[in-house]
Amino acid sequence: MEIEMQRTRDQRTIILVEGANDIAVLEPHLDKGECWPLPTGGKVALLATIRLVNENRFKRVLGIADRDWEGVRAAAVRIPNIIYTDFYDIDATALFSGNVCQRVVSSHCDGRTAESQLAAAGQTDPLAVVVAIASEVGLLRLLNMENQWGIKIRDFPTHDVIDTASLQVSRTRLAIIAAGRSRGAVRADKVAAELSAWTWGAYNRRDFCSGHDLISALSFIMKNLWGGKHVGSETAGRAIRAAFSCTEFKATKLYAEVKNWGATRGVSIWCC
Repeated sequence: MEIEMQRTRDQRTIILVEGANDIAVLEPHLDKGECWPLPTGGKVALLATIRLVNENRFKRVLGIADRDWEGVRAAAVRIPNIIYTDFYDIDATALFSGNVCQRVVSSHCDGRTAESQLAAAGQTDPLAVVVAIASEVGLLRLLNMENQWGIKIRDFPTHDVIDTASLQVSRTRLAIIAAGRSRGAVRADKVAAELSAWTWGAYNRRDFCSGHDLISALSFIMKNLWGGKHVGSETAGRAIRAAFSCTEFKATKLYAEVKNWGATRGVSIWCC
């Protein structure tokens, strides 16, 4: 087992994460003298590794996993030595922290242009706009999973479903693109009907937003509508990570839960 081999060379606490992007967000906040991150190649691999860790009673190995749909449609499944992100994934958690979104928009866009475009759409808050868009794509993700439509959701072209005048999602366009990515497994009218039948009710739209969809929507709007001419998805992602300072991070549940996990084992995880 790789964990066992790694532990023979390095006695620090091991922080298992899903991939390189998680490391990019979390590494600046880690106490490198006490712990180090190790990517596992995805959530399935991460959970499987933690189960082996628990079975073999390895000490000081923690997994930080994307929350995804845990606790949204049903109670979250608690697994020893696994701590979930506050929201869908680490990028969503970062963007929803403090005023990260507003700072990213202010530093990469023309302020007057952004305000004018928001006003024209009857909006004032950039984050609220992005959440409204990303949550609709997130709803599609959920319906696709629950109905087993077979839609290729990975790398979904969120920018293609945005109505630039209203800064909202065109559900008609969303259904058409979704059906096209199902290779004939589901018709657009079926997807459209399910989307229309959905009521948000007590659901929090933020819980439906993946980091990919948030960044895709934000970067598209910043570049094409708000004067951020050179802002692509990679630039927006880096800007979010840079704006996610210790101040914002310390206000998250993730920070508190991991800190408590370390304290009960006599180790420091965060440098904040």
